Amino acid sequence: MLNDFRKNSVRLSIALMIISIYFSASVVLVQNRNALASLSDAKIFSQKWDKRHELIVEMIKAGETDIHVELIRNNFMNIEHIQSDPGNPVNICAAGYYGAEYITAE
Repeated sequence: MLNDFRKNSVRLSIALMIISIYFSASVVLVQNRNALASLSDAKIFSQKWDKRHELIVEMIKAGETDIHVELIRNNFMNIEHIQSDPGNPVNICAAGYYGAEYITAE
């Protein structure tokens, strides 16, 4: 009787381990799929961000102090960045970083 109990216990343990591994692997695969889906969004966002940075640097070198740039609309990570309000804290910080009086985005 004790032998049967041990056999059943071992079978149950193996079944539970298999189920745990299955669900753990499922979570990892779903997360990887989501990460890969947003990779193209990240690339687009990064390219726009870099282009805007280069434009701001060129404008500063040309002596402009009131900088107006294009608003980056595909904000896949919901990062707050340069807005239309020159009093926005991010705008003020960006203006200080680049050495501009104001930076806004439309």
